[in-house]
Amino acid sequence: MGLAMTKDGKLLYAATRTGNTVAVIDTATDKMVRKIDIPGHPARLLITPDQKHLLVSLIDAGDVAVVETATHRVVHRFHAGANVEGMTTDAAGRFGYVSAQGDNKVVKFSLGGWKPVLEVKTDSRPDPLAILGEP
Repeated sequence: MGLAMTKDGKLLYAATRTGNTVAVIDTATDKMVRKIDIPGHPARLLITPDQKHLLVSLIDAGDVAVVETATHRVVHRFHAGANVEGMTTDAAGRFGYVSAQGDNKVVKFSLGGWKPVLEVKTDSRPDPLAILGEP
């Protein structure tokens, strides 16, 4: 359902929503080199600006999973709301944002601390996210 590629283009991450996994694909060989089990129906994927973490929205669980890209292990998970899906980060790499469609809100969270810091109420079922007016 979601895809994310490393800046160097060597690895592609692919969410398999009903499979409860994220596939790690070596782009040089087009072969899956690892499967990361993440229950909760992985939907969208986003690599943090520093490339150290892969963020995974878990649409059925309402959680965001944080995967360390060096080890491909889930190192943190937090609840953001019902039916989380769309994600983005700010240009400075300080905060992430995830849409909670079922709760009609967007949750801002700290990158590194992985804690929600703000909830913004929205119209019905927010999904794609973009930050406008950043330097």
